[in-house]
Amino acid sequence: MDRASEQVGRPPRSAIRSWSQRKIEVGYWSIDWPGVVQREMSLSTKAFCELSMVLTPVDDMTLLCGETTIRTGPLQSGRFRVAPANATLSASVSASSTVKFLKVFFAEETARAIGSAIHSHSIDIEMEDPMLGTDDPFLVSLGREVVENINDPRPTSRAFAEEAAILMAGRVVSHYSTARYCTSMAVRSRGLDPDLDRALQLMRDHICGTIDLGMLATSVDMPAFSFVRAFQKKYGLSPIRYHRHMRMEQAKTLLSTTAFPIGKISNMLGFSESSHFVSAFRKATGRTPLAYRRTRS
Repeated sequence: MDRASEQVGRPPRSAIRSWSQRKIEVGYWSIDWPGVVQREMSLSTKAFCELSMVLTPVDDMTLLCGETTIRTGPLQSGRFRVAPANATLSASVSASSTVKFLKVFFAEETARAIGSAIHSHSIDIEMEDPMLGTDDPFLVSLGREVVENINDPRPTSRAFAEEAAILMAGRVVSHYSTARYCTSMAVRSRGLDPDLDRALQLMRDHICGTIDLGMLATSVDMPAFSFVRAFQKKYGLSPIRYHRHMRMEQAKTLLSTTAFPIGKISNMLGFSESSHFVSAFRKATGRTPLAYRRTRS
């Protein structure tokens, strides 16, 4: 709360959620504005890169660098900017309703690792700032997934937030940095499948519980972004989504072939509460576990 208040000029009723792991830090702010109130806020970063994304419409935002106005006017939901290291701006914001925005910070080490994974060789990276003037639905969808899961204490939700944040960093490097002008080098893929098979086996071993991205990437001796990219390219789903799919398939089998109560199946699959299992199953299949069982009777 103090950090949020300091950064946005102490607006009333502000809330912050934060998460930090493996050289990526995420902060999400939700600020209730009492009518149309203008607030000053200083934007600066010591990280190699800071992605700022507005998740609600803003009546007016003016960005200044010193005394020079960089942009002014209303701001649509989903607009973002990529601030390189040591960037310092001041912003004046007017809003008549709740303002929600997300920040993702990552270190140069992370950017270089992602650039190397994309181009298969080490490259120098400089960030390019779209300055709130670009639509990127994929980046916005990842941002909303981070927000949806960042404050959920369940390990599975934290894993989704982590994976989405890593993919956001990858999107920024691949589309909004000088890395996009570099030429990729061909690499041999021999031995890739066995590595990914080890990750699949680890998922099977943990099908009745949660798993995190770091554990999976370590099992195949790959950086997290490289692993996510390779896994999604081969299997069509990100690792955490694939693991959730495996758990739901196991749930379908148990619902179809046993008379176990829903609560027992929930426990067998590692859900802390039956309601969490029901919610996850309905999200994956469009039906509750009980409704699914009835169709299989």
